[in-house]
Parts: sequence; structure tokens; C-alpha cells
Amino acid sequence: MIARKRFLLLALTCALSCFWVPAVAQTSGTFIAPATNVIFSAGGNADPADFQQGGSNIATYPTDIPLPVGAASVIFSDVHGLVDCCGRNSSQLNGPDGKTNGPTNLTSVNSISGTKDTRVSMFLVGVFVDGTPSGPAPPTLTFDNGTFLIASPLLDQVFYVGDGHQGFKHPSGATQTFIVPAGATDLYLGFADGSGFSGYPGYYGDNYGSVSGNYQINMSE
Repeated sequence: MIARKRFLLLALTCALSCFWVPAVAQTSGTFIAPATNVIFSAGGNADPADFQQGGSNIATYPTDIPLPVGAASVIFSDVHGLVDCCGRNSSQLNGPDGKTNGPTNLTSVNSISGTKDTRVSMFLVGVFVDGTPSGPAPPTLTFDNGTFLIASPLLDQVFYVGDGHQGFKHPSGATQTFIVPAGATDLYLGFADGSGFSGYPGYYGDNYGSVSGNYQINMSE
């Protein structure tokens, strides 16, 4: 009888160990990104005041999401809100995916890359940094308004975030995954603005509104 009980206990232990899959650790939170957030000022790369032209609003540092050691990827959900690049104009307000009033082609600033999109402008962007950016800026990435599923940017390389879902203005699309590059300590969120969304960045002083949402950081196993 004792031997039978030991056998049953051993069988149950084996069953649990064979089918139990350890969960990947996660950390989550919320963010707010005003339209005045200068992505090129991430990590102290540049003074936001240098990009304030075009209005009376104060250009601001981008929103900082500190990354825990071992962070592997980031996903976003329920990203919403309205912004405008040219003052409070209801006819020009757009959501986090941007608006189709022409492409974006902005140059790098110091150690942070520029950003390009083939069709849209004034979309939410991000950049991973390790402390204060230094050295030459990495190559500029080109996006096509959120059609990707996985993004693997380098440190200091600006990337399209939008609403965090695949497809333009498609919040029910597949959740996009942003791979954290080695050495990253922070993820910054903001906007890429400039005169005609081309050339050197600037003109954040007339930006209006903000977007907000949730983020989830997945840890390496």
C-alpha cells in the first residue's frame, strides 16, 4: 500500500513537471506623451528649447519609460488621443498613427537618428537609449505607417510606434512587438516634427494635444 502511494505521488509530480511552462516575467504601466515631446532630446541628446519655433508652447523632453535589467521586448495597448502639429485646429487633429498629409523625412540630431515614413506624419515615435546618447547617429529607418509586425531598432534609432497595432488606424490589428536592443536602459516616447516634416527637426512650439496608453515590458527568460 505504501509503495502504491509513493508511485501515485511520483506520477503526479512527473505530470506537473512535464506540462508546467514557466511564465515570462513582465512589468507594465501607463504613459502620456504630449505633442510637444521632442524625441530628439531623449536622454539629454539636445535641449528641447532648440526646437520650439512656431508657437508659444514649451517644447518638452520626451516621456521616459525606464527599462528593467533583462527587458527583452515592449508592446503597447489602448494608445489613444489627438494631436495637432499646427495649433488647436479640429480639422487637422490626428491620432497616434499620424495623418496622411504627406511623408516624413527628418534628419538626425547629434547622436539620435532621423526618421522617415513614406506616407504619414505626426505619429508617435520611440527611441531606446543607454544613458546619454553619444557618437555618430545610427542610420535612419524608413517606415510605411505601421505595416510591420516586429521592429528591432538599434540604440538611438528612432522608430514608428503609432497605436502599437499593425495597420494604419487599425487598433484591432495584430499587436506589434518592439525588440529592446542590448544595453538599453530607457525607452523614450515623443513626436518627430519639423517644417513640412522635412529636413532638420523643429517647430514644436505650436503642437497641441497628447496621446496616452499602456505598455508592457516582457523580460528575457
